[in-house]
Amino acid sequence: MEDKPLAELGLIESRTIRGSGISVRLGEPTVTNEVIAHALALIRFHHFPSRVTVDFSELVNAGLDRFLCLSPDELRIRLKNLSQIERWQNEFSYTTVANLDSMDFSEGFIPRKTLLVLLQEGQDTWL
Repeated sequence: MEDKPLAELGLIESRTIRGSGISVRLGEPTVTNEVIAHALALIRFHHFPSRVTVDFSELVNAGLDRFLCLSPDELRIRLKNLSQIERWQNEFSYTTVANLDSMDFSEGFIPRKTLLVLLQEGQDTWL
């Protein structure tokens, strides 16, 4: 509904069509690199706080793909690409060895830092 908190995100569009009732269409959030980095920091902080390396399958089992509204394959591609961006290379890396994908994290990769980047540089369609 127009005055509810989620109305302005553009995820649900509804229109009244003459004679045929109401039409509802679900949209898709824009998942930026900053959103993915922050979500990755959050899931690491809450599910794997003492680990430096986490298997990709563990991230999927913890629900990172569903949280970001991405398929596991899309998440895998985005994480690989994100780990090659200079801004994030010192924070985490994506490694594939013998068909096992994993993420390696630096000690300084924490949600407080990624939240600041998200708020300063991210778009708000997902947030």
